[in-house]
Amino acid sequence: QEIIFHLKRIFADHATGTPTCEMTTKAYLYLIFAQMFEHMRPAALKGTVPSGSHDKVERLKSVLSYIHNRYPEPLKLKELADEANMSEGHFCRFFKQMVQKSPVDYINYYRIQQACVQLENTDHKIVDIAMDVGFEHLSYFITTFKKHKNITPSQYRKMFYEKVAMEPALV
Repeated sequence: QEIIFHLKRIFADHATGTPTCEMTTKAYLYLIFAQMFEHMRPAALKGTVPSGSHDKVERLKSVLSYIHNRYPEPLKLKELADEANMSEGHFCRFFKQMVQKSPVDYINYYRIQQACVQLENTDHKIVDIAMDVGFEHLSYFITTFKKHKNITPSQYRKMFYEKVAMEPALV
């Protein structure tokens, strides 16, 4: 009833051409959205977790922990799906929904983050870092690194050391 009332007010303001009709329209739309939101997810608004959410979060935590502990090793989709107690297809949909990345994209993202740590803190060769973080081929590592960081690993290292050299020394 209230939403219909607000819509009628919007139409009436536009029909009369009041100078403030744009502002009042926005105000009424905000009221409409607020009322709709109150009725959309009552469980979430009351502070309770929707059923099944806790289980999803726990499964995701388990899979992410598995990835973080084993990222240097070759990881198979079947292993990750088994860790989550799901079929491979269901797991891929679940993971994408929860993380906004496919499992392979996330693993590569995490490996690149770990490579950055090594590039910043060691003088290891780039090929060794690539192998240390789980990439089997240097060319794929460089391509993936560039996709995530918009620069090559050697450019990243050089840029990092130049930035550190420019920072004032802490005494």
